[in-house]
Amino acid sequence: MYSLNLLDPQRKLILRERIRTRRVVRLFIHLFLLLIFQITILLTIDAAMSQRQANAFDELASSKIVAGGKTLPVAQTVKQLNARLKTLKLALDDYAIESILVELARRLPTGITLTSISLSHTTKQLALNGTARTRNDIPDYQRALESMPTLSQIRTDSNINERTNINFTTTALVDFITIK
Repeated sequence: MYSLNLLDPQRKLILRERIRTRRVVRLFIHLFLLLIFQITILLTIDAAMSQRQANAFDELASSKIVAGGKTLPVAQTVKQLNARLKTLKLALDDYAIESILVELARRLPTGITLTSISLSHTTKQLALNGTARTRNDIPDYQRALESMPTLSQIRTDSNINERTNINFTTTALVDFITIK
C-alpha cells in the first residue's frame, strides 16, 4: 500500500504543533472546569453547614434551661452568666491589685519611702515614685522588686548626684496571670 502525502514537511509540522496546542488548551479548560465544579461543591457544602449551625444556634437560643430550680430561656441565662462573670473579673482584678500592693509593702526596705503608686491594668504598667534615704537603698529595692515573679522589665531612674533623700521612679511590667 502506498501513502500519498500532499503536505510539505514544514506545513505538516505546523499542523502537528497546532493539534498539540489545542490538546493542551482543551486539557487546561477541562482542569479549570473541574476546579470550578469542586469549588462550587465546597461552597454549597459550606453554605449548608453554615445554615445548619445557624439553625442549631436559633434552636439553642429559643430553648429553655433549668438554673437554680427555675426554667429560664437560654438567652436570659447567658446574659445572667455574663453579668456574673463581669462581677467575678472585677473581683479578681481587685485581688490582683491587692496582692501586688501587699508584695510591694512586704519587700519595702526601711530606707525607702514610696510617695505614689500607679498601676494600669490595661497597659500592665506599674510606676513607683519615692524617696531613698541613701544611694544604697535604691539597688536594694531594685533587687527586692526583681525577686517578685509578677514583675518584669524593672527600671529605676534617680539623680545620681544626690547622696541622701534621693527621689526615684521605678517602672515595671506586671504579669497578672502569675498572681496567686
